[in-house]
Amino acid sequence: MIFITKSCPKKDVEGPKTQDSKVAQCFMETKKPSIKKPDATCSRYISVEIKRSVWERSSGRCEHISHEGVRCGSEYQLQYDHVKPLAQGGFTEADNIRILCRVHNLSEALKMGIGFET
Repeated sequence: MIFITKSCPKKDVEGPKTQDSKVAQCFMETKKPSIKKPDATCSRYISVEIKRSVWERSSGRCEHISHEGVRCGSEYQLQYDHVKPLAQGGFTEADNIRILCRVHNLSEALKMGIGFET
């Protein structure tokens, strides 16, 4: 979805008189048009391709590894998680996404200082 955030500087736009063509013409005439498109690497949205890749890598199980080196492996309440959060410069790429069970996802959030009410 594209949102145009500037208003048209001209009242009368030349060319075809349909509403869509007026908006398009107006958009082309702005000095610095602003389009809000989600950047694939900077967005919280995780594409289907990335989800499939992460799911296959994890075999549909929690990827949390304890201090003793034991993997959780739970299949219950799985959630996609950014290893390095977007707010800290992380990206939405397969290498930065992991699957965690709800308990370990909340645990990781608490380690980072993000509190959640359960």
